[in-house]
Amino acid sequence: MKVLKKLEALCSKNEKCESYAFKYMTDRGADEKEAALAVEYLVENGFVDNKRYAGAFAMDKFRFNKWGKRRIESELKMKKISKEDIASALEIEEISLGEEDLIAGELKKKLRSLKNSPVEKIKEKLLRFSLGRGYAYQTSKTLIDNLLREN
Repeated sequence: MKVLKKLEALCSKNEKCESYAFKYMTDRGADEKEAALAVEYLVENGFVDNKRYAGAFAMDKFRFNKWGKRRIESELKMKKISKEDIASALEIEEISLGEEDLIAGELKKKLRSLKNSPVEKIKEKLLRFSLGRGYAYQTSKTLIDNLLREN
């Protein structure tokens, strides 16, 4: 199976999840049974590991895209990652401890671009921005209120 060898090489370079591997195989002509067997083989041989993938995905999206836990969780669910693996990925210390600081910094940056708007519009836009990034409503609201009080 030429496609399986390509997928092995791809999975050894980058973390991939089971659903990606399955889709990769079926998109390249394998039937569902062959694809399922290929995914099973990849899991057994350590090429694919959903828990490892979820942790790497969460860290990348947190660090580089500045996403919050809710957005990361939602994206992982769409990739058919188990609840246990998602929970484990979101418990990574850097994400757990750094989320509030990260969103505070992002809100400050966003506020600079909204200076010439009425306060209620600014609040609304900052809240929409924060929720779109996947941060909790109450945390976002508190940070926005504190930020607007400072300015």
